[in-house]
Amino acid sequence: MNANVPDLPAFQRDVVQLMAGRQGTLVSVSAETGLLRAVVNPGAARQPTPPGSLFKLAIALAALQPAATAGTTRRCQGVLADVSPGPALRCWLPSGHGQLGLEEALALSCNVYFAGLGRELGEPAVRRWGQRVGFLPAKQAVAPRLEAWIGEGAQWSATPWTLAAFAAALSREDGRRFEPSWHQPVASLSPLGLGARTRERLLAGMRLASTRGSARAAGRAGLLVYGKSGTATYLDGSNRTWGWFVGFGRVAGGRAPTLALAVRLGDASGFGDAAPLAGQVFARWAARGTP
Repeated sequence: MNANVPDLPAFQRDVVQLMAGRQGTLVSVSAETGLLRAVVNPGAARQPTPPGSLFKLAIALAALQPAATAGTTRRCQGVLADVSPGPALRCWLPSGHGQLGLEEALALSCNVYFAGLGRELGEPAVRRWGQRVGFLPAKQAVAPRLEAWIGEGAQWSATPWTLAAFAAALSREDGRRFEPSWHQPVASLSPLGLGARTRERLLAGMRLASTRGSARAAGRAGLLVYGKSGTATYLDGSNRTWGWFVGFGRVAGGRAPTLALAVRLGDASGFGDAAPLAGQVFARWAARGTP
């Protein structure tokens, strides 16, 4: 891996080829510098859509704060009843996941775990951390429903551009966050401000997701990948879905450069489409040796 010979045009061509004309967008950033490395459909990258299960990252961060009182060990029995008039929320695993800690719940992307945890933490705490990550609250008040805690509906939205910047900052121990740019990025955004233990546990869950969880298709031999996948329903009532992946990866060992990545594909799922594409991009990044 030759970190001294950048080949940015070639990597950009690689990523466009890997997208293969699929509807969607991709933003990749060098985590060390904040420089963009490849972007597909830059206009779409700044357009917000529901984040789906990516929003579970915000709930996890809220739960990991020292002042939080909600327990992070919970049981999923496959369904969670709403306390207000409204439908129950069902986990994607009908039989339930059983007893889970936070890291495993992130890895498995358990709906019941995070909807229950978010409801217990409360909207103000989750909103604070959601905005810290880069999630955008609805401009007008939306009636709270259980689905909002798992990033469905109109309560929250996100852009790949902002979430790529979040992934880059998360990969850095100092949490500095750059506005992505092709030239001379500026650390104009507020730092993440995560405690060491909070960051460690969030990364543990994302690493688990990328090795044997819902984002495992993003993993590649010889690479350290940390990620979260998500699937979000369109707001037009069509039941079509966006497929998301957000995370970062680098070659294992040494001080290899890190690529932060946000992928959003239309008519797709996070597990079956966005995460596998992310894995291909990480592998091509490593093969190119781009710093």
